[in-house]
Amino acid sequence: MQLAPNGAPLAPFKASYFTVEPDGVSPVDSHSVHEMWMVAEGQGELTYDGQTCSIGPRQTFYFEPPKPHQVKNCGPEPLVILSVWWK
Repeated sequence: MQLAPNGAPLAPFKASYFTVEPDGVSPVDSHSVHEMWMVAEGQGELTYDGQTCSIGPRQTFYFEPPKPHQVKNCGPEPLVILSVWWK
């Protein structure tokens, strides 16, 4: 088991969140890790591996490596997404 400097166990994943402002677009992302997005707030349009769909709060999406993904904010409020990734 790996431990953090304070002795707590390390999680087998990493996480962050990001915000896309109204009419904004995230960069196209493609990488070697598995990733999951959870939409916290806002409305948008997700493009994943060439396919596009509408997204909104409480939706969750899984991305296989190395398939490209990008999100556009199509609503009037910030689009807030939690991202979790692992090997």
